[in-house]
Amino acid sequence: MARENSQGDLAIQPIRVFQHGECEGLGYLTPFLADRDIPYEVIQIGQGEAVPAGIEDVSGLIFLGSAHSVNDRHGWILDELALIRTASQADMPVLGICFGGQLISKSLGGTVTKAPRMQAGWFHVDITKEAVAILGPEAERGFEVFEWHEYMFSLPIGSVPLFYGHCTKNQGFIHGHCLAIQFHPEFTGNKIQHCLSKNTSLSEHSSSCAQSGDEMLEGLNERLDRMHTVADALFSWWLDLTIN
Repeated sequence: MARENSQGDLAIQPIRVFQHGECEGLGYLTPFLADRDIPYEVIQIGQGEAVPAGIEDVSGLIFLGSAHSVNDRHGWILDELALIRTASQADMPVLGICFGGQLISKSLGGTVTKAPRMQAGWFHVDITKEAVAILGPEAERGFEVFEWHEYMFSLPIGSVPLFYGHCTKNQGFIHGHCLAIQFHPEFTGNKIQHCLSKNTSLSEHSSSCAQSGDEMLEGLNERLDRMHTVADALFSWWLDLTIN
């Protein structure tokens, strides 16, 4: 959201990003925001930083992934859930990715449960007509995304579904100015390699919903380029909410 500064000019307030661990960093969001001269600040929850209670000094909130469950009773999780409810009631744009999307679902009355099996790797998602309106007609047949999660969210009452998958059905929704995504459009090659290095047992085996490390890395650059094209459109749509 833009506010007047002391000279009477419109100044964009920063976006506040909540990072919960090394593997769950900003990734592609870093160059995306930098290329657009969007100011942001990072709250390092994984390093013990507290959750700021107010939202008056920011234009939007982004919540990234985590190895935790949103159902854990950690104080910072309860604080983040409360903050999302506050932002939603104020029509402040909120973006949640994976764990962040699950936070949005739970804070708005949805439920988060353990998935039947972990989903990890590259998978196709289908999209709704509402998602086509955001991404453009070239995406109407769906696209491939990178997944890495053990939990799944339900759609809160009043939400608009955007993406569906096979292993995990609900892959994204909007609710007011909140955008929740289950997959990882922000992942880069370095982030995928880092996650694999921290989960060696997963990287060596594959199943219908969890690929081996070799499968995840096959054609990696081309896959990332295609996913980041989708990310550009999706993040840009959300970003427009923060400056209007």
